[in-house]
Amino acid sequence: ARDFPEVFGFLKETQPTWQEYVKAKFYEPQVLIFGSRLDRLVSDHRRGFFHEIAGHDVHRALYQSHQVPVHFANEYSDWVDPGDFKLVFVSGEVLPKESADRIIAYAKAGGKVVLVGEAGRLSPGASPPEDYLPSQLRDLPNVRSLPGLKNGTLEDGVPTFDPSSISQLLSWA
Repeated sequence: ARDFPEVFGFLKETQPTWQEYVKAKFYEPQVLIFGSRLDRLVSDHRRGFFHEIAGHDVHRALYQSHQVPVHFANEYSDWVDPGDFKLVFVSGEVLPKESADRIIAYAKAGGKVVLVGEAGRLSPGASPPEDYLPSQLRDLPNVRSLPGLKNGTLEDGVPTFDPSSISQLLSWA
């Protein structure tokens, strides 16, 4: 522990470095993970409340295991525009119709979408709710599918995707 006068000296010495850090241009992620809070409330994986969001595992895998800088959004992030990203990963079996429609509009406008696992298998509010998102995107050339995550190694436990699949998708985007 430092004495109080030493702390002031440290702050004075490091101030130029902090100023440089604060002024630096931030690297904006070009990949969006679109997850679902609703998924963990009503899907087969339900936890019974709102704390766990489908897609966090995908976010963690891409960022930690594959070092891909990503942004995260869900059905309550209406201020996030998928059009600001080169690639959108969709995660969560249950995705409300309004959210599915945002992804569909992005894909039909030429945006590149990756459906992870059973993404969008059920869309409450759609008629019929089963297979709404995948059926709307099925024939688009700018939509791909990716199997679910693999378990991580015993050392870190971080889930991963097949590295070659991620490399191919990023090159495609």
